[in-house]
Amino acid sequence: MFENFHLIRNDRIVVAWLIIVIGCAIGIILFEDKKEPIDNYLIENQNNPKQNDAQNPRYAIATSQQELNLHPFDLNIATPSEMTSLGFNQRQIRSVMNYRSKGGIYRQVQQMSKISGMTKGQYDRLAPYFRVSQDYLPASQFVTIPKYPYSAPKQQQQPTTIRTTPIVSEAPALDKPTSKIKPGETIDLNSADTTDLKRIPGVGSAFAKMIINYRNRLGGFYSISQLNDLQALPTDVHQYATIAEQPNIRKLKINTLSINQLVNHPYINYYKARAITEYTRLKGKITDIRELQLNRNFTPNDIQRLAPYLDYE
Repeated sequence: MFENFHLIRNDRIVVAWLIIVIGCAIGIILFEDKKEPIDNYLIENQNNPKQNDAQNPRYAIATSQQELNLHPFDLNIATPSEMTSLGFNQRQIRSVMNYRSKGGIYRQVQQMSKISGMTKGQYDRLAPYFRVSQDYLPASQFVTIPKYPYSAPKQQQQPTTIRTTPIVSEAPALDKPTSKIKPGETIDLNSADTTDLKRIPGVGSAFAKMIINYRNRLGGFYSISQLNDLQALPTDVHQYATIAEQPNIRKLKINTLSINQLVNHPYINYYKARAITEYTRLKGKITDIRELQLNRNFTPNDIQRLAPYLDYE
């Protein structure tokens, strides 16, 4: 039947084009069938974007953001669990903790934008809740420095007079020599004033004031060896000093004082003060200084010399 069937060249070209056109039409029909569900979803949800929330991944993300526990926070004392509830990821939490471990302090909300991985949306969401405790603000904002004039007010010029009597220069009054104590005699470090201390051989006005100032910062001496903290003081002074059996020492209320108040003590630096305040905030009152011995900021020597100055009430 098909032995005598033959197409000329032009007919074969037409048939080929018909096959191509039919194939393209079938492809377009199949593509439109797959696209229709998506178009229908967009049309149906154009006026109601919250419809089918579970099937809308963009709205699912917004829902997870609404579940965050947004509240005022201070990045200088915030714990990892608190930062997690605010939406910080593990990378951002490590960045904050590393910055704090190096002594960094967050004083302005703009510093939060430098946290690793912080996006603009996250920054805009957290910025209204950013707070800074007064303990981390510069002390210059709370202390008023009195202003003294650099020069005395000008006085009215007096008429010039000619002296007819010789000028006798007056030597400045000298301190009355203080009698030094003899070997075997001692002076109590906690009750002595500068006059008493100047009676110790090798101690003059400068050393006496140095001892008094250091005693006031400490809250009192409990051991003569504490004089070794004053490096310029002669070592011979120790044999002339004594301390009462029960010295009256001013103690620090470790559970209630702020960081700025704790750092005033010579034995407590900023890192120790911050460790104390964070411990009391997270775990409650300190009842024994040995509770801090696992903290890397406190050495056994630090704990031993701090113990007599602490009040746990």
